[in-house]
Amino acid sequence: MARHLIRTLIPFALLASMTACSVVGGGGASTEDVGPSYPQIAGPWMGALQIEGDGFNSMLEVEQIGPVLRLVIEIPALDLVTRGMGNILPDGTLRASFMYELECPGEAQFIGEASADGEMVLSGTLLASDCTGDLRGTFRYTR
Repeated sequence: MARHLIRTLIPFALLASMTACSVVGGGGASTEDVGPSYPQIAGPWMGALQIEGDGFNSMLEVEQIGPVLRLVIEIPALDLVTRGMGNILPDGTLRASFMYELECPGEAQFIGEASADGEMVLSGTLLASDCTGDLRGTFRYTR
């Protein structure tokens, strides 16, 4: 009788332990992405750049794969269309850079954040450097 009871309980114990492992995550591979969640900012944005007191309307097109951003920036008043790359962090912190050529070749950076205070906003500091010197300004884009 004891031997029969043991034979009955062993498969039950194995099944119970396998079920418990799968419930707490140790029972197999998961197909769900459990990595960080990034703010989704892909698509078109309209806004402006403020550089040393001058305002420039601008359009921004963003392609996004996870944290990686590909940007197309258009500033009609400067007859400028350029591409850039950047990253966004889970907390909305944004950093991007792009090359440009106006009077001479230069590089600009966006350092800012994505926020949703009623509307989606990308905003922050614009830093630019070329043969004419260093410039500092701001950017703000909305949808």
